[in-house]
Amino acid sequence: MEKNSMANRIPEPPDIKTESDMNRPVDSDYFAAELTLLQAVRRGDRQEMFCQLRRLLDTIIFSAKKEVEQVKPRVYELLVMISREIINAGAAPEVMLEKNQQHFQALHRIGTMDELYGWMEQSAGNLMDSAAAVGGDRFSEVIRWSIRYIHTHYAERITLKDISQKVHLSPSYFGKMFKEETGDTFVAYLNRVRIERSKELMLRKRVRLTDVAQAVGFEEQSYFTRVFKRVVGVTPTRYREIHTT
Repeated sequence: MEKNSMANRIPEPPDIKTESDMNRPVDSDYFAAELTLLQAVRRGDRQEMFCQLRRLLDTIIFSAKKEVEQVKPRVYELLVMISREIINAGAAPEVMLEKNQQHFQALHRIGTMDELYGWMEQSAGNLMDSAAAVGGDRFSEVIRWSIRYIHTHYAERITLKDISQKVHLSPSYFGKMFKEETGDTFVAYLNRVRIERSKELMLRKRVRLTDVAQAVGFEEQSYFTRVFKRVVGVTPTRYREIHTT
């Protein structure tokens, strides 16, 4: 099932260039620090994780010219990267998704750079605590691998039949097994992961909703809008208005 190669990849949507991306650090040292950060998370090395996190934060703040609203999306991306690595290590994905949602909401209440810096360190520390507290033992190996695959390939066209073939089970048996262990149908779980990622992208005001939908795996914006409203309770347009004003 190519478990190791799948589990160690960090899912990213297709690249979408926006005006805010002009402030994103792109030098090799930054990416090296990102890699070292994720390796520290994987090992459970809190001291190294905080060291690299501070290094990344300083670079982000400098690149954004200390504009707190420009720093927030980069901070959120770092937290999401950490949570994905924890999921890849076996943590319960729904717990991490809930924490990401809490982080997303909390960011909008932060008004100063000092407050943001302290909050980021506290949030990263809480994620590391969660890594030790929640594990994937309640999932079978098949479902744990499938969950990791979804979090890696959510932006691609994924069907229950595709995954069932990869784990060498019939679609009906795999679907039943997935529902029993996760509490969600395969499609519902996949859509929830996609919707959570779409929330991150909608922090970028200049990204069109059509591009957001395609970046997270929805071929049609109309279907994305229906699913988003069913999962979140409001339309994508309304959600963006609430969280970017």
